[in-house]
Amino acid sequence: MKPIAIVTPTFNRLLMVKRSVESWLHTVPEPLADIWVIDNGSEDGTAEWVTSLAEEVERVKAVLLDKNFGTAVAVNLGWKLSGGGSVGIVKADSDIVVNTSGFMERILAVLEAMPRLGILGLRRKDLIENPYHPDPWYRSEYLDLQIDNETVHLETCSHIMGSFTAYNKSVINDFGYLAQLQEDRWPDPAYGYDDSLACYRMIALGFRRAFLRGWDDVSVSIDHVDPGEGDKPDSWNGVYTRWKQAEAGTWMARYKELAEGYVRGSVSPYYDAQWDFAITEGHIVKVID
Repeated sequence: MKPIAIVTPTFNRLLMVKRSVESWLHTVPEPLADIWVIDNGSEDGTAEWVTSLAEEVERVKAVLLDKNFGTAVAVNLGWKLSGGGSVGIVKADSDIVVNTSGFMERILAVLEAMPRLGILGLRRKDLIENPYHPDPWYRSEYLDLQIDNETVHLETCSHIMGSFTAYNKSVINDFGYLAQLQEDRWPDPAYGYDDSLACYRMIALGFRRAFLRGWDDVSVSIDHVDPGEGDKPDSWNGVYTRWKQAEAGTWMARYKELAEGYVRGSVSPYYDAQWDFAITEGHIVKVID
């Protein structure tokens, strides 16, 4: 078993997922991680592309589904089939490019040095978290960690956006899998809230959350490569963007109810994903591992 399994769900994002996976192949050394692409029934050639890549590149694995189950269900299936890693497991969006080599070595070192750190993510440039934010949920604090004669720069805060997030193996027994209101929202594919709900669950479990900012004089750089995100009605995927915004509004009340339940202790932070595994039975077209 390798130290990390990187699991990315995707649906009709061929050009973006190709850029993402290629960047991870370039920046993450082969012995450290396998890359699992979970295709949610794409119709744009994604299944054919990832099948070909997985047959050519040993550390790329593919799971092909025949319909769109949404983000969390696909990630949870990938987490289960991959077996995770000996140190941690990553949930990665299929529109995130990592530009800085060496980041995975530091992620592994930090997770091993800080067993009470539940989530360690890579920070997008457009995030609002900072040490002076008026809202405590987005207020952060810089932390330097000395590891093997290096100074590793972290930014601890409540909310870690789930664009590229490593979950510490030490928390999985108490945490389980990603929760995204998927049982409430089915049969529509669930989107959003998995990252923020994960952070509330970590708070309930007493685990810290942080971004890896860099080490010594190196800064970690990632890019969000989805050009259609935003409010422009003529964006190439404007319909998708509007759907996400509508989904967020529709399920906000239920999200707040769960978040408060985790913090109060009235809702268990553990999610076993048995529902997820049950609904995907019979819908797995192919697994290349």
